[in-house]
Formats: sequence, C-alpha cells, structure tokens
Amino acid sequence: MSDVLQCPYCVLRFSSQSELEQHKAIDHADAAEEAPPEAEPAPEVEAAAPSADPESERKGGWFKRLFGGS
Repeated sequence: MSDVLQCPYCVLRFSSQSELEQHKAIDHADAAEEAPPEAEPAPEVEAAAPSADPESERKGGWFKRLFGGS
C-alpha cells in the first residue's frame, strides 16, 4: 500500500509530496505564512511514586479509585 499524505490545513489527501506542496501553496498560501512555529514536545511526566501501602489501593475497586472515595 502506498503512502498517503494528509494536508495539515484541510481533509484532502495526496499520493505524492509534490502534489501536497502544490496544494498548500495554492489553496493555503495565507495559512502557511501565518503558521505558528513548531511546538516543543511536552516535558516527560515523572511516574508517580508507589504508595506506601499497595493493598490500600486495591481495597476500593476501580469505582472508588475513579471517584476518589474515602
């Protein structure tokens, strides 16, 4: 199966990079000029430290964990 390239500004798809570039230049010329700079990747979130009592997390079931019951 060949690669399909999605236009970042609309739902159109293209079979080659040159078709995509031409489409962006013609149909999205103003959007390409005003495009914001690439966003930096989000910093990695550190894993939460395991609780001191792992048995206490299992006692309420998923409903209690979901709604934070006491």
